Amino acid sequence: MNKWRALWLLVVWVLVLTGCQSSLEPVTETALEKQYGEEVSADFNQEDEAVVDAGDGNVEIDSKVEIPADFPGEFPQPEGELSSAIKAENGWQLIYIVTDQEKIVELAEWFPNNGYTKEMATEISEMKTWIFENERYMVTLGLVLSEHEHTFSYMVSIK
Repeated sequence: MNKWRALWLLVVWVLVLTGCQSSLEPVTETALEKQYGEEVSADFNQEDEAVVDAGDGNVEIDSKVEIPADFPGEFPQPEGELSSAIKAENGWQLIYIVTDQEKIVELAEWFPNNGYTKEMATEISEMKTWIFENERYMVTLGLVLSEHEHTFSYMVSIK
């Protein structure tokens, strides 16, 4: 797992579990500094925006949820509610609330049908994960199932 992917996942879980609050800044900074041995600066403001700077780039998170303008337009989008959008220097992560898991399986099938290599596909209990890549992108799809609504993560990294 590369540095930015780990950073995204940590920031997402911190935000999901506790919300954007300034009291989270030292917790986030300490966790990332221990992981990478580098100084990290986290700034969570009152507008539900967050910037985490790891020295060689930063991750920006904004509560105004929309697909970032520079997200690759050729990628299919699921039917569902976009609940989180994260833009980083080398990629994006979109989180959706969806109701039809079969539509997500169909979305995942788009990638090998369009020149992407399937690197991995797993299904463990209530979680499905797919990883695809081509010469330009690595795409990680994750689906966590629940009784009525499911959480779908769409992570795209530029190689």
